[in-house]
Amino acid sequence: MQINRTIRYAIRVVISLAESDKPVFQKEIAEKHQLSVKFLDYIIKTLKTHKIIKNFKGKSSGYVLAKPATEISVYDIFMAFDSLLEINCLDDATSCFMSPNCKARCFWMEFRNEIIKYLKSRNIHDILTYKTFDL
Repeated sequence: MQINRTIRYAIRVVISLAESDKPVFQKEIAEKHQLSVKFLDYIIKTLKTHKIIKNFKGKSSGYVLAKPATEISVYDIFMAFDSLLEINCLDDATSCFMSPNCKARCFWMEFRNEIIKYLKSRNIHDILTYKTFDL
């Protein structure tokens, strides 16, 4: 399974905002994660549209989380950018003649449901508590 680059960076952006005790400028985020401003624009716009982050206006402007880190699940971020685990025979039973009687189809449904359950069970605050390690 491959998690696309946009989702990986979106999670990093949200973590950066959660770690900060003040609003963060887009330029700071781009520099910290070595992202192009154009790519980061897309990520920020999408996160704002899905009410995960928001602009903080005033004397110390920048971006902040739109809600507490404990209320932003990893699933929320995934779904802002992509449908999760597209599996043809689950999403379109007509894609395969075997779909109605396929044992593997049941496995794939259970697999996707477990992944969704896991992503919903982890929030940004949880990620902040992880210890870093060398591979």
